[in-house]
Amino acid sequence: MQLDPGGKNASDALEPVIEKMAVTERITLAIEKLPEGKIRVGASSWPDAKVVLKGEVLEVRDIDGQLRVSRKVRHHDQDDPPIEPYDPNRTYGDDDVIEDEGAPADMHVGAKLTSDDTHVARSDTHVGE
Repeated sequence: MQLDPGGKNASDALEPVIEKMAVTERITLAIEKLPEGKIRVGASSWPDAKVVLKGEVLEVRDIDGQLRVSRKVRHHDQDDPPIEPYDPNRTYGDDDVIEDEGAPADMHVGAKLTSDDTHVARSDTHVGE
């Protein structure tokens, strides 16, 4: 039995495959974006197209000389960071802080926001004007 660096069984750390779509040496895929974050995937060797749901990814890998096409659970990375869902009922109070090192020079980074505060950053605005 292999152990991962944390001492757990290596098979416990493996990402689950939702659906194995193909194991082959060659495949041509047709991929179409659908509404609601879905993706339709088709191949001439498949009787029907497959649908990758929002929250899933289509993965194509070369494993031991074979192409493996599968649906897997989506994990965030640098190109796809997690985004907090918009909540129209959320209110911002004195405890909400702006934490943005890339803020314009005239914005006070770390300033507290209240419902009465408004800040408009313009590229031609300079501190002290």
